[in-house]
Amino acid sequence: MFSDVKNDLLHKQKRSFRTATVEMLQAKPILIDDEDDEQISLDDLNDQHIELLKNGRWVDIGHNKEEYLRSGGKIRIKKTFPYAFHSFLNELDDESFIMFVHHLNALSFSVYDIIYCHNQLLYHHGNKPMKGASVFIFDNTDSLCAVQHFFHRGDKQKDLFEFTVSTGERSFVSSIS
Repeated sequence: MFSDVKNDLLHKQKRSFRTATVEMLQAKPILIDDEDDEQISLDDLNDQHIELLKNGRWVDIGHNKEEYLRSGGKIRIKKTFPYAFHSFLNELDDESFIMFVHHLNALSFSVYDIIYCHNQLLYHHGNKPMKGASVFIFDNTDSLCAVQHFFHRGDKQKDLFEFTVSTGERSFVSSIS
């Protein structure tokens, strides 16, 4: 569960939804992803947040998805994070989280652009001091960004992020709490 600060910042992220068009196939609605024209099964969207474009506004359709879907309609599906990345974001204190997300956004990436995640923090158990590095890769369709997260967990929490964009741009941000 994310803090209110984290939820607010995540809510403002670009590319946090996938959009799709509703088509009917044998009297059953199917979804066609607007980005890659692939079919999305309603069964694959069990508990995901889905909204329908109605009169120019996005409206939450709740649990009765099929009831609200009509051929040609537009929907959007809230993207979810891979477990390892969700755990990483949740584990960061609010200050480190804000710093990480703002810097990623300044490089024209969203946290929802994540395509690969290795979270070394998943191997941190208990209150024992630990240091290591995690790796994340983001794709905003124009370029890639590799992020190395060097961390130390002990008396103090230390986080150092190295951002490398495929254009050659590199930057660092860090936090100690």
